[in-house]
Amino acid sequence: MVAEEAKVSRGAMSHQFPAKTDLMLAVVEAVFEADAKYYQSTVMAKSPKQWVLDLPATVWEAVSRPSGTAVMEIMLASRSDSELADKLRAKQQAIDARSHDWIIERLAAAGLHDRPNGEAVHRLFVAAIRGLSMEALFRRDKADSENSLAVLGEILGLLYPARDTKSSKRKAPSKGKAH
Repeated sequence: MVAEEAKVSRGAMSHQFPAKTDLMLAVVEAVFEADAKYYQSTVMAKSPKQWVLDLPATVWEAVSRPSGTAVMEIMLASRSDSELADKLRAKQQAIDARSHDWIIERLAAAGLHDRPNGEAVHRLFVAAIRGLSMEALFRRDKADSENSLAVLGEILGLLYPARDTKSSKRKAPSKGKAH
């Protein structure tokens, strides 16, 4: 079916992807690369601070696409395929490390510092958005998803409070007599 959809012969496909696992890992990598391009385009369109504030919605946009759903389905399939599970785990760890390094760069551009548990925060947000995406497939309630994303945005703001540059530059009140 995949060869037919791609309009290639079965032989050409099995030469490129000798096993089903190879094809699934290639899908995960291709989705990551496409998502990385999407994230980069959002960086160009927003200030660093706004980008950080919009991060839950940005991740939602990527994860809730059909390609994001395909990755979640591959993750679920790995539960009953130990070879896929091992290879996918290694690939996902590499993707997570690259993603987290990129998030650290974006935080720094916004004048923020990563938390000591920043990798755990990153995993939690991605897992929460994947879960919301899966739930949205069944509930089909856009307002509920948007409300949940807004809460994630609030949590992100609490975990990475933006510095108020105006108040930090204000002069201290004078100690002299009032006029």
